[in-house]
This record gives sequence, structure tokens and C-alpha cells, in this order.
Amino acid sequence: MRHFLQSADWADFHESLGTKVIRHQSNNGSFIAFFERSHGKVGKFLSRFYLPYGPFATDKKQLKQLLQEAEALAKEHKADYIRVEPIGLTLEENTMQALGYLRRPKPSQPEQTSILVIKGKKADEIVASMNATNRNLWRANANNPEGLTFRVSYHEEDTAPLIDMMRTTAERLGVVFHEGAYTQKMVSVLGPKKACGVVYADHGGKELAGAQFVIDDEAKTLYYLHAGSYFEARTYNAGNLLLTYLILLAHERGLEHVDLFGVAPLTAGKDHPQAGFSSFKRSFGGQDVEYNGTWEKGLSKLKYKLMTTVRK
Repeated sequence: MRHFLQSADWADFHESLGTKVIRHQSNNGSFIAFFERSHGKVGKFLSRFYLPYGPFATDKKQLKQLLQEAEALAKEHKADYIRVEPIGLTLEENTMQALGYLRRPKPSQPEQTSILVIKGKKADEIVASMNATNRNLWRANANNPEGLTFRVSYHEEDTAPLIDMMRTTAERLGVVFHEGAYTQKMVSVLGPKKACGVVYADHGGKELAGAQFVIDDEAKTLYYLHAGSYFEARTYNAGNLLLTYLILLAHERGLEHVDLFGVAPLTAGKDHPQAGFSSFKRSFGGQDVEYNGTWEKGLSKLKYKLMTTVRK
């Protein structure tokens, strides 16, 4: 199953940001790539050809063919290096190394995620697969006349509360989110086709917690992206209830999977920056899925060697 970051909707969104997007299709398959400037002290002087969570391939032969096509296009656009994140098959380290690729120490996208399979299940069965805390919270809220209520919007003007929540959450926890304009733009571009929206948990007419999500109808998957809350949300366990609602919203829409978009490895210690949030995500009954990581290949050998040397 190809990832949302390889979808036409994601390409449309990035084109709206001014990114140069290359959409490629051949007899071997298809992929979407971004031609963009790199980052860092030296990196900012280099250009890259980036396939986020791509290409999708089901065997090594197909992967090799698609990588060759991607490299040819990267050279055509005069990129200094290519960055890929193959999915669809499990790769051994030496497979990519044999093709001239080096693993990037810090992945661009999460190497592991938690995915809930909701296909063929009833709403009660989905809730029953969650841990006891989430099950009890959801059932208690449903029977409480003064409990939290939930609302969904696909309109740009309704992103303001979430953007403010993300700002206060970032200050409270010391985490980094995209700028508010990024969140707003995504809903502006993808909201009209209901491919991206925001969801809120309210109490007494006030938003306590919010989240942004995208929906990939072709892959029948909802992706849980950014979330934020005000401090008082803890009193009502608003974050737990909000994600339960969002999972059931995906079920109501006829989707088959909910991707919680990134968790820390199970072997990670409690001091891992994503440990708490990962434990929260895993409490909803999903299955861990591991990807192949981020790989790079220098096309301008001297420039790429300089960048990787500085990176170390």
C-alpha cells in the first residue's frame, strides 16, 4: 500500500507551497518526487531529489528499476543528491548499499508507526481493541450528558484554535510543530475535497483539544497528524477521547486503516523524546509497522561528500 506522502493530494499541496513536484509513471510503477533545496550550513547549497516514503515496490527488481528511473530524473533536474524511503518490501542493509545508497543516520520520516486495522470491524469491536483506559473513558463519556462533544471541519478558517493549541503545547512540552500557516494551508488546499481537516473536543462550548488529519480515499486510510491541547484538557482526558472519536470517524467513512504516523521503537527507553506520545498511540490497539528508513546517494560526489562530512 503506497503512503499518503506519495499521493496526488500531497503533490498538489506541495505545489501550492511552491515546491517543484515531479510526477513519474512508467511500466515499472510510479512515484512522486520533490526537487528542493537541502538544509544545514553546507546542505543549503545543495539540491536534492526527494521521494518521501517512496518508491513503493513489491520486489527488489521493481525497486531497482524505479530507483534507476528516479536517478535519471534527478540528474536531468541537476540534483546534487537523491533521497529515498522505499516501502512495500522489507530490505536488508546490503540491498541498498549494493545500489550505491547510504542510510541517513536521522530519518526524514518516522521509521516506525502504529496502524489500526478497522476493516470489517464494528464500532464496538474497534473500541474493545483499545486498552482499558480508553475503553472506559469512551463509554463513560457517551453516558455523560455533560461530557465532551466533538466536531470536524474541513474549512481553513476553523484551524485557528488548533494552531493556538499547538503553540501552547509546544511551549509546555518543548516540542516543535510546523508553523501555523503550514497547517492552515494544508486544510485550505485539501479541505474542499475532504482530504484534510481538523477535529476538536469541546466542553461547555470551549475547545480543549484538537488534531489535524488527512484522508487517503484511494488507500482507504486516515492519517493522524498534528495534535494540541490546552492544559485543562487533562481534567477530561480530552486527547484520548478525541483520538477515539477520530478512529470511529474513519470507520464511519468506510476506511480500512488508521495510521497514527510515527512511534518510537519498542526498544526505546523512557528518556526517548517520543516515548510518552508513542505509549499513548499504542494504547489504541494498533500494530507496529516498521519501514526501511531514509537512504541517500550522491550525484554530485564532491558536494555530497562535503555535506555528509559536515553532518558527522
